[in-house]
Amino acid sequence: MLRTVAIGVASAVLVAACASPAQPATPSQGASDATAPSAASSGGPGRLVDIGQGRTMYLECSGTGSPTIVLVSGLGERADNWQITSRPEDADRAVYQQSARVSRVCAYDRPGTETTTASGRAGSRSTPVPQPTSGTAAANDLAAMLAASGEPGPYVLVGHSYGGIVIRLYAAAHPRSVAGLVFDDALSEDLPTRLTSEQAADLEKLNSPAVQGRPADAESVAFDVIFPEVRAIPSMPTVPTVVLSADRKVISAEDIASGKLPPFVTQSFADALWSAQLAAQDALAAKFPGARHITATHAGHYIHVEQPKLVDDAIAGVHVRAAHRASGQRQIRLCQVSSVGRPPQARSRTQVGRRPWATARTPQDRQNASSSTVSISCSSSPPYSAALSTTKPGNPSVLIAIVFAACCCSLV
Repeated sequence: MLRTVAIGVASAVLVAACASPAQPATPSQGASDATAPSAASSGGPGRLVDIGQGRTMYLECSGTGSPTIVLVSGLGERADNWQITSRPEDADRAVYQQSARVSRVCAYDRPGTETTTASGRAGSRSTPVPQPTSGTAAANDLAAMLAASGEPGPYVLVGHSYGGIVIRLYAAAHPRSVAGLVFDDALSEDLPTRLTSEQAADLEKLNSPAVQGRPADAESVAFDVIFPEVRAIPSMPTVPTVVLSADRKVISAEDIASGKLPPFVTQSFADALWSAQLAAQDALAAKFPGARHITATHAGHYIHVEQPKLVDDAIAGVHVRAAHRASGQRQIRLCQVSSVGRPPQARSRTQVGRRPWATARTPQDRQNASSSTVSISCSSSPPYSAALSTTKPGNPSVLIAIVFAACCCSLV
């Protein structure tokens, strides 16, 4: 599997550290029906979705459930990238296959993406567009494809590398369609700000099709376009979020010594890139209050390939929280109960919490207590209010039941 990396990995020698391009670990034949074909297959169970203007997008989906999980690949990667692992023992834990066991899951090809199989390169199954492209264009394509596909929202969006830029731009434009976010060592606009201008230019060059040996029409982006796009995002939806960050260096000393990287990739460049990447990941996580930031990943840039269970668990956790929020259950945070019908009485400490009619001292008191009108007003978040008012002569237990039902049976 060819891997293009939006934080610095561009050589096949680095790719081989994740999984052999010719023989990626793929699911066994005994996997469930939700298991998709491996990256080495020639096609897939997908379909072409007409998004208008003479263009189609390749989409493949499996499983059932809601919210739908949408996997968004890194720069230059087809949908297949979510279907492989680096170790044979993890073959059945590939993210696409495991997500299909959790809910409905979809992956797709952006224009200009590709994969490498034992038979050679296989290009994107989506209609080509001029390159370089922009993050906004990619997010718009995602929105058009999802709308035309009939795959229902809301969505748990999972973005690897450049895919993290795409899902952020989509979420900002369509906040009501997003139920959760998972960032898989996602590219951050803070990365180049922690490099010198020369280092940032070299990083961009390292990700270009020319340096990576990809076709001229392969997917490419310009840093001076995509980073301003995400910096301009006014706000993001408040949804369950997990940020996973690689903890293994992008470029090692062995990689540099191999002589297979461009001359500008020096040890100084690799060290600066790694330091900038760590800081940029912290900054990315800080943009999402309440997000869980997982840094002990024991993986390089392709966490979903090297440690699929970690990504599977992150997606499943976000999905559970998102599904719970979408279930319509609400927590009533504050309830105010008022009663009229008899004046309040001072009660001794032993009387607090006792039934009101148990403290009535005269027949009239008892009548007032048993025929009191009880009003209940409650509020919660998301905005919700309920008001009850009842008069129930002779049966105060009904009032207690109403109070319990109104204030104690709603859950988050």
